Amino acid sequence: MHIGIIGLGHIATNAHIPAIKRIKEAKLVAIADVDEKKLVSAKRKLGSSVKYFTDYNDMLKQPEIDIATICLPPQLHGKATLDALKAGKHVLVEKPLSTSLYEAYEVAKLSKEVNRKVCVVQNYRYFPAVLEAKKMVQEEIIGKVIYINTRAYVPPPTVQPKKAWIYGPWGILDDYGPHPIDMTNWLMASTPTTVYCTRGAMDKAESVLDARITVKYQNGSVASINLSWLAGATKFELEITGTAGEIILNVNLNQFIKHHGTITPYHQIKDSLSIAKMNIKNILKGTIFKGSYIYHSQLLREFIKCIRKNLEPPVSLTESLRNIMVAEGAKISLKEGKMINLNELPVVKSSFSLINI
Repeated sequence: MHIGIIGLGHIATNAHIPAIKRIKEAKLVAIADVDEKKLVSAKRKLGSSVKYFTDYNDMLKQPEIDIATICLPPQLHGKATLDALKAGKHVLVEKPLSTSLYEAYEVAKLSKEVNRKVCVVQNYRYFPAVLEAKKMVQEEIIGKVIYINTRAYVPPPTVQPKKAWIYGPWGILDDYGPHPIDMTNWLMASTPTTVYCTRGAMDKAESVLDARITVKYQNGSVASINLSWLAGATKFELEITGTAGEIILNVNLNQFIKHHGTITPYHQIKDSLSIAKMNIKNILKGTIFKGSYIYHSQLLREFIKCIRKNLEPPVSLTESLRNIMVAEGAKISLKEGKMINLNELPVVKSSFSLINI
């Protein structure tokens, strides 16, 4: 599959280009970016076998491109995805699919009309510990899930302080928020129905730096998604509580522990030994130092397979729409100070027949 990348920023150079190089079924044939200096630098590294464009629409006209990979700022994802679909390309787009629920529905509609696949990059799903936790949830090892408490605390992206999109009005909701929202929805495996969102007491900035999202699902379960650029500790952790036990999943450290019944000092010692073994394994493999970017290649490989065999993408549009429903509901909840019924959002009511969410 021939791939063209739109946007030559950090995620493209450190995740997508290395992922393409690792996959024999993929070949990078074009790159588009408005910054000519970046293109010159890329050409020195990648050579003249790759075509370079300052206008991504010119790149999309290239007939040899099968997949357009979109690595632009979040608010540009939706439009670029629509443009790529109109040009007849399959699309791999960084999270989120769009910052607008209406635009996301337009993507879903056009994807069906032109018979092209769209997949959102949710690479955190591919951590081995996450896959094991998902399997345990599906097999009801901890019974039926009744509650998920997600904590995603990361430093603010101060490496690019002049990039207005990062510090736009929704801040962490549009930047890092799509990862924990997706992880929570994916593990819950039910349609979100209501959302209520508040900001932390210390968050006085124009941009959202700290938020608490409470989500209720069709199956009656509830999730709390806590996002922060203010917290002093960095973590991405989920407590998945079921009717017969719980899983504590640490995503970034690629480890989990499982509990049933009463926790005693014996269980705590056993948990510590289990975590130590996981850490040693991750250190020996080197994965703990490479972070989430190493899983882009696994997702890309699965996406190529789904295109060739006409299968559902590894991250479906239904799942992506659910994620954006939660994010949009959270934004409206912050504006109006009340719980939001997602089924009452105008775009959901008018587009429900478009795709089964």
